[in-house]
Amino acid sequence: MKWEQGELKAVGYKDGKAVAECMVRTPGSVEAMDITYFESGVPASADDLLIVYVHLKDRQGTDCFGENKREVKLEVLQGGELRGPAEVKAEAGVASFLVATTDSPVLVMKAVSGNIETKSELKLK
Repeated sequence: MKWEQGELKAVGYKDGKAVAECMVRTPGSVEAMDITYFESGVPASADDLLIVYVHLKDRQGTDCFGENKREVKLEVLQGGELRGPAEVKAEAGVASFLVATTDSPVLVMKAVSGNIETKSELKLK
């Protein structure tokens, strides 16, 4: 079978009715980023230590999991500081950082990779 770029959709049925669906698609080139953090069931708070992820995305928001060498820089603008390198290479389309929050009620971060930039504002408990 020849490989092709495209999308795959799976639909789950119960009693003849669609009850669940999932779609995956081949990612395009990196055109956006999204900043998230590992929550582990507890919201981020002041004086906390967070694992922050910068996800590389294509135009449609699909994760670019094939990106393994793209440099991503994270800057904490307010409410915390980096604990480790400010610039890392993405692995499977994700760059990981460690951020310590302060007693500020808000954590503001900016990620940059090439000519792509995004900001995130996170309210802390």
